[in-house]
Amino acid sequence: MNIHFISGLPRAGSTLLSVLLAQNPRIHATITSPLFSIATAMRQAMSTSSEHYQLMNERKRLKLYAGLFDSYYEDAYKAGKTIVFDSNRSWLQLQALTSTVFPGARTIVCVRSPSWVIDSLEQLFLANAAVIPQYFNDAFEARSLYSRTDALMRPDRMVGASWSNLREAFYGPQSEQLLIVEYTALVADPEATLRTLYNFIGEPFFEHKYSELRIESQDDIDRFDYAMGVPGLHRVGGEVRRRSRATVLPPELYERLERMAFWREVNATNAKVLLGPPETPANRHATRTAE
Repeated sequence: MNIHFISGLPRAGSTLLSVLLAQNPRIHATITSPLFSIATAMRQAMSTSSEHYQLMNERKRLKLYAGLFDSYYEDAYKAGKTIVFDSNRSWLQLQALTSTVFPGARTIVCVRSPSWVIDSLEQLFLANAAVIPQYFNDAFEARSLYSRTDALMRPDRMVGASWSNLREAFYGPQSEQLLIVEYTALVADPEATLRTLYNFIGEPFFEHKYSELRIESQDDIDRFDYAMGVPGLHRVGGEVRRRSRATVLPPELYERLERMAFWREVNATNAKVLLGPPETPANRHATRTAE
């Protein structure tokens, strides 16, 4: 069983990518899994703060991590799934560990300009304005667009933590194990993106379909999103296509966040980077300097 990972920023195409990959009968891919949380709990339990630290050597610890994946994906493997993509936005936080446990693993990193990540989350917030999503602590954090953006972009929160993990991995010593996939590259030319992905992981290409898309466990996912207070968080459109729409962000906020897309400096890393066409707003006010 070959283990790979999907990570990156929220609202950047990881759900869509997982749905597409799951069409391949050899691949097991879901929109998320609990393994990152379990692995981090194991890491804490096996570290120097534990009284049992001295009872295990490094080889034993690494075998336990590998065994976690073997156990969790045992049924998938028995069903003929020889390739697993485990998806969690936080896997980049453990890049050094995963590259040690699975030296052949590759991480597909879904990215999107932070301006459009925040815009997408804000659109969902406005569409469900009667409730406060779980990723805000209270009504004070959720009181305005600016307070919501500040909260989401903090280094320990939903967008800011993912952005920080991505930045560290992008410039880090294991960066050659990363395939950075910009959202617009995936939606503008999904076949070219997937051909690059298959080549990156050393597997033959599979002919995917890019319309009439569906998620097998959509009802369960809808309940998960509803419990978070964000219905529609993990929904995909019926077909893969690029859409243009207006942004809800004020010009100066849009431009400030747009400058945070550091992965476009492709010469600064050993990662493979797939850049897509610019994601420009349908309303031109966002591209003008505020007066």
